[in-house]
Amino acid sequence: MAKLIARWQPPPTSAVPCEGSKKGKSWSLADFDPAAKPFSGGDKLADKAAVDMLAIELDALQNLFYADKRYKLLVILQGTDTSGKDGTLRGVFSRISPLGVHTVGWKTPSEDERAHDYLWRIHQLVPRAGEMMIFNRSHYEDVLVPPVNGWITPAQTAQRYQH
Repeated sequence: MAKLIARWQPPPTSAVPCEGSKKGKSWSLADFDPAAKPFSGGDKLADKAAVDMLAIELDALQNLFYADKRYKLLVILQGTDTSGKDGTLRGVFSRISPLGVHTVGWKTPSEDERAHDYLWRIHQLVPRAGEMMIFNRSHYEDVLVPPVNGWITPAQTAQRYQH
């Protein structure tokens, strides 16, 4: 599994060269095939069985988290529309006991949420000890969308990047 994951991870930030620098390996999104299925063995039934095994392991882990109350897990599913986030929720997390597992799908911030720092709503929903929380999308959209659409100032954008 580690080998599969490693092929799909960019090098650590410190290894990405700055303009004019030759340090580290550079990479480009063009190096990745968007149609690739790196975690598929090519056999749909075998892949579904692997998802079932993962779901069983996650259920056992959730039971331990809930009973032990020392650990927590935050899963962030980030992707474009139709990228499979909802299918992942249904396929993997539907087998987990609802005790101690929560899911949130981020929508446009409410008026109350906009009255606070942009991370305020995120901080409200991080998992507590013994819980698993699944974010369907993430705060990254609050860093990307408002500046692109001109909803916040350059100073606010810089502040969000610092956060």
